[in-house]
Amino acid sequence: MKKRKDISREELFARVWARPTSEIAKELGVSDVALANLCRRLQVPKPPRGYWARVQSGKTPRRPPLPAFREELEAEWRAARAKAKRSVALSPLQQRFVDLALAELREAGGLDGVAPAQVRLIHDLGPDIAARLLLRIQARHLRWIEEGRTGFQVGPGLTRSLSSLIEKLLPVAKSQLLVLSGLNGASTSRPVVLIRLTAALQERLADLARLVQSKGLAHVVTPLAPGDHAWSAHHLCSPDHWRSAESHLCVSAGEVWVHGRVAAAWDQESWHVFETERVALREVVPLGLLPVRETVLSSRVTRSSTRPFRNRLKALEQAENLFGTILNAMRDRENLAADDGLALADTLWYPDIRPFSAARKAWIELEREAERWELALAAERSALAMTILGVETGDIVVASKKGKALRILLDTATVYTHENGVSFTLSGKRFRKDGVLGRLDETIYIHLES
Repeated sequence: MKKRKDISREELFARVWARPTSEIAKELGVSDVALANLCRRLQVPKPPRGYWARVQSGKTPRRPPLPAFREELEAEWRAARAKAKRSVALSPLQQRFVDLALAELREAGGLDGVAPAQVRLIHDLGPDIAARLLLRIQARHLRWIEEGRTGFQVGPGLTRSLSSLIEKLLPVAKSQLLVLSGLNGASTSRPVVLIRLTAALQERLADLARLVQSKGLAHVVTPLAPGDHAWSAHHLCSPDHWRSAESHLCVSAGEVWVHGRVAAAWDQESWHVFETERVALREVVPLGLLPVRETVLSSRVTRSSTRPFRNRLKALEQAENLFGTILNAMRDRENLAADDGLALADTLWYPDIRPFSAARKAWIELEREAERWELALAAERSALAMTILGVETGDIVVASKKGKALRILLDTATVYTHENGVSFTLSGKRFRKDGVLGRLDETIYIHLES
C-alpha cells in the first residue's frame, strides 16, 4: 500500500477519477476528510456530485484535464527562494568592505539613519543602498587595500570574497542598475558596465533621445563619469583597476549603450576598445519621459498617400519578383547532382579547367548573395512602410479594430505589394485599457486596393 506522502499529484488525480474517494481513502489509510484536504492542497479536482451515479447508469461523463498549479503559488515559491538567497550573512572581510562603503556614502550625504552595525544581512539593504554600495565597492576596493584600511592583502582569497560579495549585492541592487554587457573587445575579460539608474539619469536619457530625434541624428555621445558607474569584469574590475579607462554613454532615439576603452596598468600604450549591448530606452526610462509621438492611422492611410511612392513600390515589387526567381532556381539546384558527383565529373572529364567545381563555387556565392538580398528587401519594406505611414519605431500608433481603438508601441512595420493593392503590417506591444503599456503583442493590418 502506498503511503499518502509518497503519492504524486498526477497519480492522485488518476485515482480519484477512476473510483469513489471513499475507496481511495481506505487504500491510502486516511479518512475521507484527510483525502479531501490532500486534493485541495495539491490542487487536484474531484468529481462533482452525481458523477458516479452517471457512470453506473452507463454514461461516460467528461473528465477535465489536470490543471497546473496556480501562478500565485509559483510566484510565492520564487519570492521565498529569492529571499532565502539574499538572507545570507556577510563574512568579516565582506563586512569590512560594506562598512567602508557605508562610511564614505554617509560622508557624502543621503544615508541618514543607516549605521554600519545595522547591516549584517543582505536583505537588510534596500535596492537603492545596495546599488550605491556595489558601485562604491567596485570603484574603491583597490584604493582601500593599498591604503591598508581593510587589514588584508591582495590575493586569491580576497578576490574570491569580493567577487562573492558582488554576487550577493547584485540581485538586490539590479532593479536600480542599468546593466550593459560588453559584446566585443581585445581583452578576454569583456567589461560589464553597471550604471546607477536614478531619476536624474532617466531624465538625461530622455533629453538626449529627444535631441537625437529633433536634429535627425543617428545617436549622441556623452562622457560617462566614473562616479556614475563601475566597470565589472569577473565582478571586480573598476577604473582604478585598469588605471586608464574611458567610457561614453551613447543614446539614439530608442536605444542606449556604452562605448569604452581600457588600458591595463602594465601596458599603458595598448588600449582595448569595446562596445556593450544595446538596451531599448523604453525598458529603462518611463514612457512619459520619452519623446513618443502618437499617430492615428485612419487619417494617414489613403490611396493618395501611396501615390508619391508608386515608383519605389514598383521597384520593390520587381526586386521581390526577381528574388523569387532566384529562390526557385536555388530550390531546383537541390535536385542536381551532389557536390561529390560534380567534383568526380571534373576529375574524370575536365581535370584541367574543372568547370563543375567553378560552377559550384559560383552557386555558393549566389546563395550568400540571396541572403543579403533577403535582408535588404526586408529593410526596404520596413523603411518604405514607415515613410508612407509617417511613423517611426517607438511611436504610439492608434488604429480601429472591431470598432474599438487599439494603441500599440510600434516595433516593426512592413509593406507588401501584390496584384490587388498594397498591404501594411504593424506590430508592437499593446497598451492596456488603463493606458499602461502591456506585455501582449498586437498586429495591425491595413489593406489598400490597387
